[in-house]
Amino acid sequence: MHLFNGGEKSALPYPSMVHVLTNYTLLMSPRYDNLVVITDAPANVVGYLVPIGQARRPGPSSSIPGLRVDQVTGARHTDGPDYHLIHLPTGARMIVTQQRRTHFDNRASNGTRCPSGYEWWTSNVPVSAEEQDQLLDLVTPPAGIAAIVNALVVRMRARDPHHRWAMGNWWNDPLRRAERPCDCLRSSRRLMPGGRHWLLEWCGYPFAADIAAMLTEPRFGLPDVAVHPGDRHFTITLGDDALRIQNRHSD
Repeated sequence: MHLFNGGEKSALPYPSMVHVLTNYTLLMSPRYDNLVVITDAPANVVGYLVPIGQARRPGPSSSIPGLRVDQVTGARHTDGPDYHLIHLPTGARMIVTQQRRTHFDNRASNGTRCPSGYEWWTSNVPVSAEEQDQLLDLVTPPAGIAAIVNALVVRMRARDPHHRWAMGNWWNDPLRRAERPCDCLRSSRRLMPGGRHWLLEWCGYPFAADIAAMLTEPRFGLPDVAVHPGDRHFTITLGDDALRIQNRHSD
């Protein structure tokens, strides 16, 4: 919900800047009960995910409600530390790191402060009243919508080897095509709840047609998904759930 809501058209009931993360290079490695996010700027990414400081600063939130730094390991590695995160309300876990590994050092080390000197909230900081309100405002998607959105997240950097489509991390076109998907100057996107029929619209990359092609690619796409083209949009269905995707032009 936070990655796909941002800007003036966001469907979140509170301001959020987490969608800015897609400006970074993010490689998602989903594992059982643990999402590993590989990036060239792990400390910056953590700064957008976890609250900072003794109290929430005014202005748009740059964090996921309830997400905390659980521990920092591997600080002696030449490639920098690994940041282990935990989402207190659900117990979900995440590692933000710079290197592609199959094993992560579990020996705790110091280093829970971000470069600017503000302290990240750690797992001993309970969920705040503000975060509780934000969590209550979030709409849980039905299973089919959740599967489609999850597929978009973990395939954020996907690119067809035959150069037919590319996701571009949701901010650029690796295929360098001459045409642009829409003429909006500022990044804006929204994932709008609607029962079993949700809407995802955005300005900029990727092309909606690229998403449709990626999700239906036989060896790489999402199993059992179907795509129905419409007038300047596509409807992605999985079971009884449907997600309409479209590039929104400025108006």
